[in-house]
Amino acid sequence: MSVAPLASLPHPSVVAVEQVEHALDQMCGWDGLSPIELKGLVERLMRAGARVQAQQISATRVLDASGLAKAEGASSTGAMLAGAFGGDRRAGDQIVRMARAFESAPQTEGALTRGSIDTAQAAVIASAVAGLPADTAPHERQACEDTLIGDADRLTLKDLRRRALRITDQFKPRDEVD
Repeated sequence: MSVAPLASLPHPSVVAVEQVEHALDQMCGWDGLSPIELKGLVERLMRAGARVQAQQISATRVLDASGLAKAEGASSTGAMLAGAFGGDRRAGDQIVRMARAFESAPQTEGALTRGSIDTAQAAVIASAVAGLPADTAPHERQACEDTLIGDADRLTLKDLRRRALRITDQFKPRDEVD
């Protein structure tokens, strides 16, 4: 008796993306919902959008590290992504920069993945953490990141940027502070 080989199962991320696409295809309009229901749904979609963008950024980091862009003759991962969807090189480069910035700001990536912050807030926080001097102690980096994540839900983006500058200035030599 011979045993037929098992077909390999798709990676869980492949299945999850297919499920997200299917769920989006099932949305059939917004008429008939009360304004309160619509408000709640829009807020949930905003959080879901942030979570999807977090996954996109995470996948981009792995893709960038794979070297596929160079192997396929693209000048960069950002250029390859731009060529695949929309042609916006700036947007492609931006997601690669964000993916790289999250390497030094894992809590920020986690907050975005949970939908606790949006991509603009995550960019401010990750940039601030990446901009800390190299000799900043790990626990100080963590405190900076945690503080900014905590502040993100109560501050406007403009105020979050100011807060990030104030915090990071505390770690810089006096002659570098504005």
